[in-house]
Amino acid sequence: MDTIHIAAVSTNNYARHTAVMFNSILKNNKSNNTIHFYLVGNLSEENETKIKNSLENYPAKVYFFPVSETRFTGFKLFGYFKKEAYYRLLLPELLDESIERVIYLDSDIIVKHDINDLWKVNLNNYYLAAAQDLGQCASKARKKTLSIPLHAGYFNSGVLVMDLKKWREHNIANQVIEFAKQNPNKLRSIDQDALNALLYNKWLELDPTWNYNTATINRGKSITDPAIIHFTGKRKPWSHDHHPLRNEYLRYLESTRWDII
Repeated sequence: MDTIHIAAVSTNNYARHTAVMFNSILKNNKSNNTIHFYLVGNLSEENETKIKNSLENYPAKVYFFPVSETRFTGFKLFGYFKKEAYYRLLLPELLDESIERVIYLDSDIIVKHDINDLWKVNLNNYYLAAAQDLGQCASKARKKTLSIPLHAGYFNSGVLVMDLKKWREHNIANQVIEFAKQNPNKLRSIDQDALNALLYNKWLELDPTWNYNTATINRGKSITDPAIIHFTGKRKPWSHDHHPLRNEYLRYLESTRWDII
């Protein structure tokens, strides 16, 4: 059996949602592969224990990576984005060099299909695989600001299959971090903008079923059985009783060490 490596970023406020995301992966792990989770962020001991205990019935391990609070001090923030959004850029540095591929997932996600199908995607020498972003951040005006050719796509960074070997060989993370540091006035979706500016012609497009998000729904692009549901934007299923996908979230919350909301 293979070992699947999955990374996420979390805060104490998002620890419960991260546990929900992890549990959704494990409940739908039809291949029964061992899964190693890597959680980047500064969590309390109580929340780390709750996350560990939420996974105890599955073939899975979780590793925690705290980050210096000053690591991204002074970097551009915008809207509801927090500095933790930049933490995913640290994965090539934090994970052992023997790990050459990782799936990165935002914490406001549930996974409904076998994650092994995403793990096995052929990257074809690309640096990462991701799904198109259909929101305003992918507009022609935003591409022009970021010097992205208009014919090029723009990906959502909430679901990434990353070739860590290539990232390390070409120092991609540091290039993206430096772009974000030197071009704050160009950024709105902060690290996502920086990633697209540097890698606009170096990513493989995933089928949208792997990142069925609010922008997709708003565009009327219905997917009957999405593999991944991504609760993008401010309106979340845990804070809005009438969220159209609230029951999908609650289904996996039941398996964690957090109370049902």
